[in-house]
Amino acid sequence: MEERMSYKPPSFFSDKISFSTRWISERARNGDIPGTVKVGSRYRIDEDKFWKWWKSHEVIPWRVPNKLSGYSKKLSDIPVRIKDDSLGRLLGITSN
Repeated sequence: MEERMSYKPPSFFSDKISFSTRWISERARNGDIPGTVKVGSRYRIDEDKFWKWWKSHEVIPWRVPNKLSGYSKKLSDIPVRIKDDSLGRLLGITSN
C-alpha cells in the first residue's frame, strides 16, 4: 500500500519549534528542507521529512550564560565596546 504524505504550511511548524514562519519559508525556498513542494505561490512541507531533517540538525536555543543570569545592573552600567567612535558619541558611550 502506498504511504500517504502529510504536507503542512510553514506556519504549522513555526508554532511547534518557536522559529518564525519566515525563517522556515526561507529554508523551504532555498531547498534546505527536504519534502518541500511549491503549491501556487506557497510552500508545503512533508511533515515526516521535516521532523527527520529538524532532528538531524543540532539546534540549541539561546540561553543567558550562567555568569550573567540574575544580572541586576542597569543597561547603562554594562560595559560596551564600540569600534566606531561616531556611534559611541551618538549613544553617549565613549569607547576605550
